[in-house]
Amino acid sequence: MLRGSYPEALAALDGVESDAEMALFRAWCQHQTTSKPDGSSKSGALSHNHLITVAARALEANHHLGFAYYVIGRVAEAEGRIDDAARAFRRAAQLSPEHRDARRRDKALKQRRA
Repeated sequence: MLRGSYPEALAALDGVESDAEMALFRAWCQHQTTSKPDGSSKSGALSHNHLITVAARALEANHHLGFAYYVIGRVAEAEGRIDDAARAFRRAAQLSPEHRDARRRDKALKQRRA
């Protein structure tokens, strides 16, 4: 999803019944909307702890939700926990092979560690 489309995605979610997976997608869109391009947060951005909590709830509801592992990987990467990020991206890619960014980030982290 392109950065500019997160506000539109949030608007489209208004009024949509929310389950754990939808709550995670909503939280991710809100985080991306309130984050700067360099990954730092603007005022009002959701905390990494909040994203991890929402991702954990989504995984409790569905252990095969690759997107939850992707969010966990992005948080770990932003916090400099490269090994954790790589594991999360690898799991996201296994569960959701169509998730190109998860595969790309896993590959980039492998190269960075080598």
